[in-house]
Amino acid sequence: MVPPLAADLLLFARALLLWPVQSRSDVARRLIAETEVAHRHWLLHGTVHPAFGDGSLVSRALLLSPRPEPMASDPDYLQALETVAWVIRSHSHR
Repeated sequence: MVPPLAADLLLFARALLLWPVQSRSDVARRLIAETEVAHRHWLLHGTVHPAFGDGSLVSRALLLSPRPEPMASDPDYLQALETVAWVIRSHSHR
C-alpha cells in the first residue's frame, strides 16, 4: 500500500460512513487488504487494478463513492476517523 497522508485518512473515514458502526473495523481491514492487492498489481503490471485502484487509500475510497464531507464535529464521522486511525496504526505495526 502506498503510505497514506492525513487527507487520505479523512477520505477513507468518509467511505466507512457507508457501513454501520459495528462493521467498520472489519470493512476497513478488508479495504486495506484490497489496497495492498492493488499496490502489488501496480508493481507487477504497471496498471491500475480493475476493482481496487492504484494501491492508495484514496483510490480505493473513491471507488466506493464516499459520502460528502460532514462537519468535523459529527459524532459518526469522528467514530469513523477513530476506526481508520486504529486500523492504519495496527496495519503499520505488523
